[in-house]
Amino acid sequence: MNKQHLKNISAKVPDDLLVSIDEIAVLRNRNRGEIVREALNFYIDTMADYRIAIDRLGDPTDEIQTEEEFLTELGWDI
Repeated sequence: MNKQHLKNISAKVPDDLLVSIDEIAVLRNRNRGEIVREALNFYIDTMADYRIAIDRLGDPTDEIQTEEEFLTELGWDI
């Protein structure tokens, strides 16, 4: 992680979630804070993508592709 000033936050989580966080931390050789930061970044990025998708869905000028057109554009022969 790049050197930036980090602020503390506090959150209460259920025991099973904390166990999962700790298991992932061990598997990835990271500490709990790093796993929570990664999860928050993933959530924020996903929500940004979701917002863009919703905005595009409501835009009548935005072209809608079929799955076949999309895969062809990617060059995938499925």
